[in-house]
Amino acid sequence: MTVTSTVNKNQYTANGTLDTFAYGFLIFNTSDLEVYVDDVLQTLTTDYTVTGVGVASGGNVVFVTPPANTLNVTIIRSIPYTQTTDYTAYDPFPAETHESALDRGVMISQQLLEKQDRSLRMKPSFTGTEVLLDAPNAGKALKWNAAGTAIENSTDDVDGITSSASASATAAAASATAAAASATAAATSESNSATSETNAATSESNSSTSETNAAASEAAAAASAAAALVSENNAATSESNASTSETNAATSEGNASTSATNAASSAAASASSATAAQAAQAAAEAAADNFDDTYLGAKASDPTVDNDGDALTAGDMYFNTTTNRMRVYDGASWSDVALDAATVVSKTSTTGSAELPTGTTAQRDGSPSAGYMRFNTTDGSFEGYNGTAWGAIGGGATGGNGEEAFIEHEHTIDEDYTIQTGYNVISAGPLTVSGAITVPSGSTWVIV
Repeated sequence: MTVTSTVNKNQYTANGTLDTFAYGFLIFNTSDLEVYVDDVLQTLTTDYTVTGVGVASGGNVVFVTPPANTLNVTIIRSIPYTQTTDYTAYDPFPAETHESALDRGVMISQQLLEKQDRSLRMKPSFTGTEVLLDAPNAGKALKWNAAGTAIENSTDDVDGITSSASASATAAAASATAAAASATAAATSESNSATSETNAATSESNSSTSETNAAASEAAAAASAAAALVSENNAATSESNASTSETNAATSEGNASTSATNAASSAAASASSATAAQAAQAAAEAAADNFDDTYLGAKASDPTVDNDGDALTAGDMYFNTTTNRMRVYDGASWSDVALDAATVVSKTSTTGSAELPTGTTAQRDGSPSAGYMRFNTTDGSFEGYNGTAWGAIGGGATGGNGEEAFIEHEHTIDEDYTIQTGYNVISAGPLTVSGAITVPSGSTWVIV
């Protein structure tokens, strides 16, 4: 049969009671399926059974125990990647066996396409040949190498990078908070210092007034002088305190300035780390975009632009889902990357021979085109189709040194044959004719 369906996988969500799930594609054996419940591979017979083997439209997977509610059920065709058909030279061509082998090849291609669609791929614009990965190294981050051609393990671990960035941000925030607190304390100290200076000025003014009064009223000088002395002493103390407060305020202001500078440095370092992280992310996104611009993915027909809407470039590739062929763009047109062995004439070597299709007269193509050639095992000769009828080509007997001096044909004509209109035919007798030979008007058949 002809494989016309591209379905290779069916998926469902279980409801806890349903035990039967359909698959909609051909398989040859019950083991040609992989069945998963939430990505856990199930075991044939132990966990489920299969019906519909050999049926083009598929069949059912029947679970021994219904999968639990909301779990995902995935059914994938998984035919072994082996050749099961073997042809024996010169034996009759087994059409049905050959058709089954072709079906198997198409199904395996569909399996590979389904797996490819689930893989991480470079963009079509990627100009490299292949990207290799280091062996896994637990806890290490991946990064591009210096040449930008491969992905390698970083010397940093993933948790360390995340922790450093978080610690830098926390330190910057703490420094900014400390700077704000220091600035507030400096402002408070400066305000207190101004108040102390004002009090000192007031005390000094009072002392001067007391001295003036003492001079004017010397009679009461004893009491006034004593009071003036006390006031002067208090003024000196206040002035000393004001000077101390002013010094403390200057020190606090210097500390606040230092804290602000440290906070600015921490903020700058944090900003640099963020900039480096953004640059690394941009580089990774650019590399992925380049790959997407070179490999355009699976499409039903030849694209005219790449996945970003830009003009195609030589080397762009995509997978044609209509013909199941990988195609490449040479700068002007698309062509298949590789041909299927079943659609081309094979040869033994560069200077050897080519193998043409072989079959009986009854096995000729039903709708041939002009230029078709084959070897007719019924007649034992090569034949070609001129657009109207099949006719013998070449293959005559040769003499010494390969001289083409002879043409051989059978003594008996037991097949019907119609001479082409506008052609004459010559045969060597004697002949035994049991088939119907039709000679069109204007044509001649001569037996010599």
